[in-house]
Amino acid sequence: MLLEKQGGWSLWLTYLVALRYFLASLSKVARSVIQSTRLNRQVRRFTEFVSAATLAVNSKDPNAINCPGHVVDAYQGDTNSADIDDDFEDED
Repeated sequence: MLLEKQGGWSLWLTYLVALRYFLASLSKVARSVIQSTRLNRQVRRFTEFVSAATLAVNSKDPNAINCPGHVVDAYQGDTNSADIDDDFEDED
């Protein structure tokens, strides 16, 4: 009878160890998703900045180009707008 009870404890211990590894892996996946989301926002901002700069360079009147506000701020050297991560609307 004692041996049967010990088998139950080892099964529970195995489940707890497996749960621990699962939760650790889930945490790593969540961290990776968050990092990729941040990278995507930075790449999108850079792409908008480059496309607006290209339009301005190719136009006859660079001041007449309608740029998003955060692009204008970045062009003028405003470092405070870099703290705000996502103040533009999703146009997709």
